Amino acid sequence: MLMKAMDARKKAEERERLKQEKKDEKRLNKERKLELRRLELEIAKELKKPNDDMCLADHKVFIMRLLRIETRRYEKRRYEKRWFSYRKDGHDS
Repeated sequence: MLMKAMDARKKAEERERLKQEKKDEKRLNKERKLELRRLELEIAKELKKPNDDMCLADHKVFIMRLLRIETRRYEKRRYEKRWFSYRKDGHDS
């Protein structure tokens, strides 16, 4: 009789554990669905916002590249002016 009581208790504990696992799984699934729904709403909200074509997200990088290009152009012009003035003075090779 003691064995039957122990077996019954083990089975009841196992059922309770499985029941709790199912509850936890349902709760996690519900939380995941809510999170996905929140993200979808946030994305939809962002898509509805007006998008300004003139706005640059990485404007600092763009400005640095532009400055580098302009610096190179300026140096090239300075070099050309020196070179052509040197050639005009009759120092051709």
